[in-house]
Amino acid sequence: MPNLYGFSEWKTLNESYSFRFDPDANYPDQDFGLPQGKIDSGKVGYGGEGNNWGGSMERTLAFAKIANEFMGKNVIVSQKRSRVKTAKGTVSDHYEGKDDAYAVDLSCKGAEGDRLLAHLMEWFGHPEYKGGKWFSINKGGYRYQFGWRVKDHYDHIHIGVRKTNARDSKPSRLQRTGSGNNQNYKGAESGVYKQETGDPYEYKIIDGIWWTRGPKIPEWTSLEQNKEANDILDARYPKARSRQEISANIRKYTRSAIPTKFDPAKMQAGKKVGVISKFKDWATKKFTPRDSKHCLITLPGDPLQGVKKTGPVPVIVFYPGIKVNNMIGAEYMPELIKQAVPDWYDKYVIVIPNEHNTRWDEVRKEIQETLKEAGLTQKNLSLGIFSGSGSRGTDITKKIPSMNLKNLILMDPTPGKDLIDAVKNLPETTNVVMEYNPKNWGSARWYVNNIDELVSEVSKKGSVQETGSTTNDHMNIPSGMLIRNKAKIEDNLY
Repeated sequence: MPNLYGFSEWKTLNESYSFRFDPDANYPDQDFGLPQGKIDSGKVGYGGEGNNWGGSMERTLAFAKIANEFMGKNVIVSQKRSRVKTAKGTVSDHYEGKDDAYAVDLSCKGAEGDRLLAHLMEWFGHPEYKGGKWFSINKGGYRYQFGWRVKDHYDHIHIGVRKTNARDSKPSRLQRTGSGNNQNYKGAESGVYKQETGDPYEYKIIDGIWWTRGPKIPEWTSLEQNKEANDILDARYPKARSRQEISANIRKYTRSAIPTKFDPAKMQAGKKVGVISKFKDWATKKFTPRDSKHCLITLPGDPLQGVKKTGPVPVIVFYPGIKVNNMIGAEYMPELIKQAVPDWYDKYVIVIPNEHNTRWDEVRKEIQETLKEAGLTQKNLSLGIFSGSGSRGTDITKKIPSMNLKNLILMDPTPGKDLIDAVKNLPETTNVVMEYNPKNWGSARWYVNNIDELVSEVSKKGSVQETGSTTNDHMNIPSGMLIRNKAKIEDNLY
């Protein structure tokens, strides 16, 4: 195992701030010595209410000062400006006509931005915010707003403050649990992840690695080699670690950390809990309104319990691979999805064609009939391709360019020429993600000759990741990549 910071060392490093956050903004200098200039100059501009934009200026610039110290350079690229609207059409805190608000944009990208955000939010007292969605909170009569890894905010962190005189926001669940209340040990720190019920252990990320402590583990202990724990935590807290951190952790697993044999019996694929489908020994608690001939369709909600969605809803189709242990795809594929993203069955229409070569026109017809019967409409369409469904000549790979997909999810696919051509012809609006492992396929000429071209084309349109496993992880890739790419896929569904 590589050298890692001990917990006390990590805590010391992350508390090295030149000044503390003050909700009353009693800082010695309103502009922190930052360069001054005119509106649209990207520099500090006095003005507005009280000539300090209602007190929002110094509260915003405090973050900018901490960011510059952390980065070792000036990363402020925007402050007050003359443009009124944001990309979403709302009035920005940057706008000079908003005399009680101020905003800064801090230049950064990728993992560097994740580290900067973590540093700022630890200083602010809200380490639970990791980006991926907007975060707003009221403190001391001011609304603080943060945006990172959201639309149009992948190359900078936005921080806006506005005077509202509103009451302070209630602490989030992660804040409430961060203080720790387990009687078997003491001293839980801020930034700790802990469930209110069910799991008595606490978790924290140190250098991109999950660490834990609890009743039987009194000291913080690394989970670097515990694949099962990492998969569970990454699914439970999908915004906690960046994709780069997860990928780096995957490459550190030892051979024994990765299960190599797919055993459907261990996946509980035969439990009967409600509605019996046409497949022997397979049942699902989710509502399947009709006995589809060519695919397994499940609808969001649980009508058996009186819960049913209506209106437009995203449809996600997962084409399976060839038979596994004499099970067709519609029998083994559901559990690979459920164990990774169980909440998707509560939010989206999930469709699994019977086999890798099931014709798309037949599947599409059954989807349309089912949605109509259930009072639903298709909001958009996403497609998963696993293993053999990517083979040359399969019907689905020929139909991809005309499907107007929101997401194309490639799960260790056979790199058929039709699939490669389909990726080349995808519209820019399609989000493409792929994970693969050449070691799962050996030295087959048809694979070796095509995989590099597929990887190259996917990298032009989206993201691609080699798992790095030294053992066969083919049947683990669907679940693993859905866990790791869940947030990115869902961002493109709405």
